Amino acid sequence: MAREAARTHVDEGLDLDSAVVKAASAFEHPLTHEHLRRVCEMTYHDTFERLWKQASGSTRMVSFDPASAEKVVAMMHAEKVASAQVAHGSTGEGESFEKVASAVLEIPEPPRPANAFSSLMEKCEGSKEANLLEARSILRTTRRDLQDAIEALDSEIQTAKHAEWLAHREFGQQARQACLQGATPGQVLAVCEHFLKEAEVEHDVAVAVLANLASDMISGGIEITEKGASLDGIVPNLDHPLRARVLKVAGLRGTRVKGEIALDDLIHDRERVEREMRSALFQ
Repeated sequence: MAREAARTHVDEGLDLDSAVVKAASAFEHPLTHEHLRRVCEMTYHDTFERLWKQASGSTRMVSFDPASAEKVVAMMHAEKVASAQVAHGSTGEGESFEKVASAVLEIPEPPRPANAFSSLMEKCEGSKEANLLEARSILRTTRRDLQDAIEALDSEIQTAKHAEWLAHREFGQQARQACLQGATPGQVLAVCEHFLKEAEVEHDVAVAVLANLASDMISGGIEITEKGASLDGIVPNLDHPLRARVLKVAGLRGTRVKGEIALDDLIHDRERVEREMRSALFQ
């Protein structure tokens, strides 16, 4: 989408906001605000490289207005509303919509005439050397974006780890309080297991949360002598603070684990891109 938007801007003269909207509107799946933001970023890099290749002279300079993610989102929304009104008829809010649309949508600039350099680039565009240069450029941009995503996700994971640690400490204090009020360690573990199952927490996450709680109990001097505690005839109190504590820990742990899996995937993708770059450099 970014390459298509950049091509439309450079070859047809359409402003980058409208070019991104045009490319994104043709995509078969719905796009989130984050998707559109990344498309705008990639469009900026691709447009710069295309214009830089077209520039000439000893003091080359490239100047253009980057696509705004917020404006693109607004334009996409206005386009969807307009399509819906055309499909289903006016709902009485057409006048207010027209005011919003007129404030957001801009009349695209007319296409710029092709010059001699553009004609030369069209002839060279399909050559092996040009394709290789474009491939390297795409790989460099992809590697940079992957590195940015890795650093951002790693920061989120560290924040999630700290939040999980704080929640687990509060959870452990609540569990010890339950033991002081007469419940056995086995009963506390059994009730927590019931809460996790009732909330349909993933099995691996539930096992890890219970194992950590049992380990903390033993480290804190609480003996766990029961092989297992039965809840037969006992209905756990769903309003007990312990339920909220254990589910909070499980939720944070699940989020962190998913983030770590995603981080591993991003690192793998970055390594694959780096292998492709090394391969492309020596073709």
